[in-house]
Amino acid sequence: MPRALRPYQSDAISGVRTALASHASCVVVLPTGTGKTSVAAALMNEWPGGNCLFLAHTRELVDQAAARLAGELGYPPVVEMGLRSGEQGLFYQGGMTVIGSVQSMVTDRRLAKYDRHPFDLIVVDEAHRATSRSYRKIVDHFTGKNPACKVVGLTATPNRADGTALGLVFEAVGYAMGIPDAIDGGWLVPVRQRSVVVSDVQITGPSRTNELGEKDYTDAAVESVMLDEQALVATADPLVREAAGRSSLVFCATVRHAHELAAVIDRYAPGSAAAVDGETPPDQRADLISKFRTGQIQFLCNAQLFVEGFDAPTCSCVAVARPTKSTGRYTQMVGRGLRPLPGVVDGPGDAQDRQLAIMTSDKPDCLVLDFVNAGASGLVTVDDVLGGNYDAEVREAAARERAATGDTAVGESLKRARFLLALEREMDARAGNRADVAYDVYDRDGRALASTPLTPRKRGTITDGQLAFLTSLGCNPDTAVAYSQKQAGSVIDSMRATRCTDKQRKVLARAGIDHTGIGTDRASRIIDALKANNWRRPEVLPA
Repeated sequence: MPRALRPYQSDAISGVRTALASHASCVVVLPTGTGKTSVAAALMNEWPGGNCLFLAHTRELVDQAAARLAGELGYPPVVEMGLRSGEQGLFYQGGMTVIGSVQSMVTDRRLAKYDRHPFDLIVVDEAHRATSRSYRKIVDHFTGKNPACKVVGLTATPNRADGTALGLVFEAVGYAMGIPDAIDGGWLVPVRQRSVVVSDVQITGPSRTNELGEKDYTDAAVESVMLDEQALVATADPLVREAAGRSSLVFCATVRHAHELAAVIDRYAPGSAAAVDGETPPDQRADLISKFRTGQIQFLCNAQLFVEGFDAPTCSCVAVARPTKSTGRYTQMVGRGLRPLPGVVDGPGDAQDRQLAIMTSDKPDCLVLDFVNAGASGLVTVDDVLGGNYDAEVREAAARERAATGDTAVGESLKRARFLLALEREMDARAGNRADVAYDVYDRDGRALASTPLTPRKRGTITDGQLAFLTSLGCNPDTAVAYSQKQAGSVIDSMRATRCTDKQRKVLARAGIDHTGIGTDRASRIIDALKANNWRRPEVLPA
């Protein structure tokens, strides 16, 4: 039975309809975990003629699509994949969806099999791969048989929806939503990030153009560094400590690296790790994945096997043990851990309610562990993925602040950095140093603040972290910015006793609790008590 569409999914379908009214093809960009398959099912259910082809390139993606689409289409689709290709395809009379692996559909025999009922709609999963010769052969064959056939691509990799490489296949962008917007909308969990420096090793090997069209270190170059025993230990030890009890998906450079790292992890936490690769027997692979999803295995190591099409909502830690320069590859890896637990966000009616539901769930966030190397430069980080709405200066400032304070909340640090940089620009402009420069000032939630003509103040020695925290407590930033570090510390101590932060106030307000006079420490205790009571207000609030 088709599930109710989320608002952005309905918007995506409307965008596709609009794009295809004047184009033969379009692409939809939605992050991992936001229901691209549901969008595809809704499109195929309503498509005139009903002859639809869903193309995927791996066994996991085909099986996953078949299972999900069967429920949403209301019938089991025909599967075309290797030996499992049903002879039902020989009797295909149209009006149904076919799910085909690219490797199977590209053969001349399989193409001819559907010539009597050529497709009206082709949906290409992981559309950033659609520029390959195999995809082109399939699409060109069926659009040649039916010139009215439309093509829709689905991808979670936004940098390939820019009309360049994908322009060879897709003529327009029907809809696009990035990871930051999905997190702000309460559809994905927020991200925390920590960097672990793998000492005394350097990546100096060659780069190549990967399948996403980006320059990156070769897998062999990364393997030669990360397979060193010292590097394995320097990865496994902090991974076990930092991940704590989180279900962790570990991305490695190569198959050998994945298996050896899993073995070293097991030295620190016996029985906690396993490695899976493309040669793992299907039954064994399914068993290990099932154990990972149910918590019997904490660490699942792989090399590029799970960057696409892997669904494990309980995964709350992504370890990038394969440093990369590719934004697309990094986005795919991080996206594996951002899916909320089932049922958490589909009940609440607005973004704040969904964020609160995530916050009080058993998976309030995703921890991303970046294992970086001393000599590597230009490596992609979480700031590059979540900072799409922020300029480079803001991303760099956010990373510096997190490194200095030990904070790991990436989204919050980006908002603080934008606020503080905007405030500095405003101060410069008021002082006459940059009077001709336009500026915007935002609060810590990204809302624009109206600028008022106040007396210019010289900045004191207050740190960025102190200024951001005082602002979150409600202190006027124009006043706080003139404090010394010592003054700021005294004011913070005083205010914390009777005021809580913006975020705490929102949580308390959602629970119907007046935050007046409640300090940060007490607010934390109240919120912990609310979580323990499944968000039912306790009879007596903690003192």
